[in-house]
Amino acid sequence: MAKVKVQVVERGGEFFVVPPTVVAEKSDNLVVNNTTTVGLAFVMQGVPNGPYGSVNKIEEIAAKSKKSMPIGGGAVDGEYMFQIVMLNGKKAVGNSDPVLIIDN
Repeated sequence: MAKVKVQVVERGGEFFVVPPTVVAEKSDNLVVNNTTTVGLAFVMQGVPNGPYGSVNKIEEIAAKSKKSMPIGGGAVDGEYMFQIVMLNGKKAVGNSDPVLIIDN
């Protein structure tokens, strides 16, 4: 399984997802690396045949740690918006809201 990595960084009191758009395949793992001193929540709304099935995917990731989340084999190719919400209430952004693209 390949790893597709997303970094969450802090600059000037704001939080950013780098890169804001990632491309993965169904057999990949999405790795979210929280490089900040604030915990975060990874949130993806559940959609049928999405990367994490039809349930909402919410994972808490502590400060200065990372979490690997395998993408489901039943995921349909497409774009899936996700959010990174810091536990201090701030939302992490990229150039736009972060997107996971499944492309096989």
